[in-house]
Amino acid sequence: MAKIRIGILGVGGVGGYYGGMLAKQFHQSELVEIVFVVRPETGLMIEKAGLKIVEDDHETIVNPAEIITNESNCRPLDYLICCTKGYQLEAALNSLSNAITSSTVILPLLNGVNASQIIRRVYPQAEVWEGCVYIVASIISKGVILVKGSNQKLYFGSLTNGNEKHQQFARLLKDAGIVFEHAENIEEIIWKKFVFISSLATITTKLDLSISEVLGNSEHRILVIKMINELMAIAKAKNINLGDDMEVATLNKMDQVPIGSLTSMLRDYRSEKPIELEVLTEFVIQSGRACGVPTPVYNQMYHGILNNLLIKIKNI
Repeated sequence: MAKIRIGILGVGGVGGYYGGMLAKQFHQSELVEIVFVVRPETGLMIEKAGLKIVEDDHETIVNPAEIITNESNCRPLDYLICCTKGYQLEAALNSLSNAITSSTVILPLLNGVNASQIIRRVYPQAEVWEGCVYIVASIISKGVILVKGSNQKLYFGSLTNGNEKHQQFARLLKDAGIVFEHAENIEEIIWKKFVFISSLATITTKLDLSISEVLGNSEHRILVIKMINELMAIAKAKNINLGDDMEVATLNKMDQVPIGSLTSMLRDYRSEKPIELEVLTEFVIQSGRACGVPTPVYNQMYHGILNNLLIKIKNI
């Protein structure tokens, strides 16, 4: 019987944590093998020292069954969990053509709400699910992932009816000790996550402040509330039901984020890496325009970030 092959595309904060949990559980398993698809320098570090996951009270070192640094050499996968940045997704998928078959399930765990559309365009023959995660995790050095807090949760599902693969995947997650929900209303859950991360990522990057610094300032908090409401109006125009308590629920979740935490977009901004501005901010403005929903605060934030990026470039 062939092993179930699960690929993790991108071993950053999200991919490192969930891929690491799976690799720990199924290390030397006769039934399942975990494959990390990573950059060569990251692959070399993991080969030498394993992948280290640092949590509040302990550290874990894990090793996948296989490390792929040349994607064209990747054998077919049963599941592919995509954890890249949004701007990397299409190129990364194109490089994995040997690994994707008509029976491959692809699950995106990216920021944003349109990853599944990109995947279906690249691989129309694959089975594409929907998913998102709540986690505070980041790379502190190559092959080392820092996870803050204990409220990690993964959501997955599809817009079609569930099947045996849903049940199999749920069993694999449960065996690995991953907190998850197989959600029938996955589109609504992804949009709720988008409201959370888009507003926080945008304003923290514009102001260059941590999440707690933004929420602890009354004027900044008002801007966050306005951004949440702009997103809620867009969702309503798209007939996506986020519930009447969306504003309060989102703020409560934001207030539970560990003090001093940074959004991934702000971390990339400070490190002078590419940022997910198109996926998390510009997308909102374009969607609002298409739906006839005004987005004045998002417009202000977007142009402010662009101006800050321009100043950085001039100072290099």
